Amino acid sequence: GGQRLATLLVYLNDVPESGGGATTFKDFPVKVVPKKGSALLFFPAFRDGEPDDRTVHAGAPAFEVKWIAQMWIHEKPYSPVIPPGNVHEDAEAVGMPGR
Repeated sequence: GGQRLATLLVYLNDVPESGGGATTFKDFPVKVVPKKGSALLFFPAFRDGEPDDRTVHAGAPAFEVKWIAQMWIHEKPYSPVIPPGNVHEDAEAVGMPGR
């Protein structure tokens, strides 16, 4: 789907600040601690589609359970690619809930 134009992270549970898991940005002094029901919306590209490296982000290591949902809006239709051998049944076998 080309460049991501918008990214939305929705935090599905509370993680105390001491529990880690905050979302941080490379070039912005922003630290978002997961709070159930809160969301973070940012735009990883300029209007012309050029990537904005200032939005490089990461989730800090979480010492407690952290659940998020992500939504991406791409500049073109997006077709996900599932790596060979990855199937829902494998995730269920290691204790991750299925669909």
